[in-house]
Amino acid sequence: MHYGLTDYSIKTLLAYGLSLLLLKISRAGIVNQSAELNSENAEQEKESFETALVVSDGNNRKTVIVIQDILYFSANSPYVNIHQLSKKYLHSATLKSLQSRLDNNQFIRIHKTYIVNIEKVVGYHSRLNGDYDLTLIDGTMLRVSRNYAATFKSSFENSHRLITK
Repeated sequence: MHYGLTDYSIKTLLAYGLSLLLLKISRAGIVNQSAELNSENAEQEKESFETALVVSDGNNRKTVIVIQDILYFSANSPYVNIHQLSKKYLHSATLKSLQSRLDNNQFIRIHKTYIVNIEKVVGYHSRLNGDYDLTLIDGTMLRVSRNYAATFKSSFENSHRLITK
């Protein structure tokens, strides 16, 4: 009888052990599949950034402009002004909606009324109160609010590959 109980115990341990092993293997497969789906979603998100906008110029004529050519966006409620080197356009959106559609590695919110193309910034300096003034390639100066200063400075340093002390 003692031998029968040991045999039964071994069979039970094997059955439960194998079922636990199969469960772990199936979960690992699910985790790998979800990781693959997450990486595919991240790639799709990268591709979903705006590359061009349809805007109105002063004569209500529609024009397509390339996102790369934009210096900055400024709020002009209920519209947004889009500033390029030589022109300014009007777009019927809000800064918040535009910010969600733009690549946040290239376009940074610097103030409640500005989103700037970080690649078009040539420098910045402190106002000694937590705010900063930045200068764009065309000489335009914009204010960086203290609420956005840390994000702006790290993005500026990353995009221009600077080392600061």
